Amino acid sequence: MRPAEYTLRRSREEDIPAILRLYHQAQDYFKQEGIDQWQDGYPEEFVVRDDVIKGYSHVLETEGRIVGTAILTCDGEPDYDVIEGGSWSSAEPFAAIHRVAVDNECKGCGLAGRIFQGLEEQAAGKRVAWVRIDTHEDNRSMQRFLEKQGYGRRGVIHLRRDGAPRIAFEKHLQFQKSGGEEQDEGIIAETL
Repeated sequence: MRPAEYTLRRSREEDIPAILRLYHQAQDYFKQEGIDQWQDGYPEEFVVRDDVIKGYSHVLETEGRIVGTAILTCDGEPDYDVIEGGSWSSAEPFAAIHRVAVDNECKGCGLAGRIFQGLEEQAAGKRVAWVRIDTHEDNRSMQRFLEKQGYGRRGVIHLRRDGAPRIAFEKHLQFQKSGGEEQDEGIIAETL
């Protein structure tokens, strides 16, 4: 039996129900674990739809089934303007990863790592050397995952939407600089 092939691609409108299913699974998991993250209904359908329209939303797909999702934006992140108890490593432009979710049936299969690898490659292709992400202080599994992926803790940020504190992480990407040419942003689907 050959290993499954995974494709990370930009989300389309028809993916929204599958993305919401993954977020609902994550909300249930957080509730079971006593983590007060996404327990207010966030992210709602209108947020997901907006992410899809803006081209931020990505899905990880295998054999026609969506098994993971995340957001990548290189447009700045106002939530990261103020950081407490630390500082960002650089004032250079950065990419931000948000709203990572993996299908419950696939947890422990390395899919989050595949998603991060693909998103980091996209950021590097746009010549963005820094990636930032935040997570809830009680979401220890995500904190361990981020540290394992090479992200370092930088301090605490507060979400604009509700003021909730989040632990901020950052990673410096290594990439070859080649005569100022940028990767075609339209080519992002990749078999991982």
